[in-house]
Amino acid sequence: MPDRTYSQQEIARILDGAAKRQAASPTPDRDGLTLEELEQVAAASGIAPEHVAAAAAALGGTPVARGRFLGMPVEVEGSRLIPGPVSDETWSKMVAELRRAFGGPGVVSGDGRMRTWSTASGRRSSSVVVTVEPEGGRTRISLGQSTRDRVTRMSVPNAFFAAFALVFLVLGLVAGDPGLFPSALFFGTLAALFHGGLQVGTRAWARRRTREFDAVADRLELIARSSAGGTDVQTAAPPEAIAAPAAAPRPAVALDTEDDAVGEDDEATAARRRARS
Repeated sequence: MPDRTYSQQEIARILDGAAKRQAASPTPDRDGLTLEELEQVAAASGIAPEHVAAAAAALGGTPVARGRFLGMPVEVEGSRLIPGPVSDETWSKMVAELRRAFGGPGVVSGDGRMRTWSTASGRRSSSVVVTVEPEGGRTRISLGQSTRDRVTRMSVPNAFFAAFALVFLVLGLVAGDPGLFPSALFFGTLAALFHGGLQVGTRAWARRRTREFDAVADRLELIARSSAGGTDVQTAAPPEAIAAPAAAPRPAVALDTEDDAVGEDDEATAARRRARS
């Protein structure tokens, strides 16, 4: 009997039910899955990896690698939602933190209610770009960097190596000259090694940037929350202080005068006692 084929809706329901059962299990095997593992599970279900990455980024948690080129991650993006607006003073503190984290003054710009900081004013496609913009009653902090242009330029020699390998292979097969096969093998090996090196390099870059972006987002959120908390403490006044009028200042007591008055009363009392006796 052939295996049953499930539809996309049924797959989603099955996976959702299985996840809930595992979460309710008293002894789960693992606490969770990495993004790469999620992409592999989704690929087996017919879901493209870029959709999984986009859904993970929409959670507002850890930045993820979204854009890909020939299977290589070339874009890292992430966002974080924080409560309340960001004041100019808080934004200045964030810029100072960004300059410290990325080791440069950067470029600060603003477009309406959106604030932007980037690492360089030149090739913006490879710059780290941080934006802060209001979203409803909250603020979204977004971080991103793309190396698509750089990886594309570095892939050009790899394309030439692969083309040379293909040309020598075809010529060897058509002309029946085995002497061309070593050249085809040589250029094919170069193309494979070059592509493998790019794969390793871009994946390492994506992992490093993901960790860095996550740490920077944590510090920016801490700055925003600390500034909001400090503002509340300074501006908020207790209700009774607003409703009740200020009490009149208590007059100072002249201690030396009071002592003299007490001394005079004691002498008068003693004189009356001697008169009666």
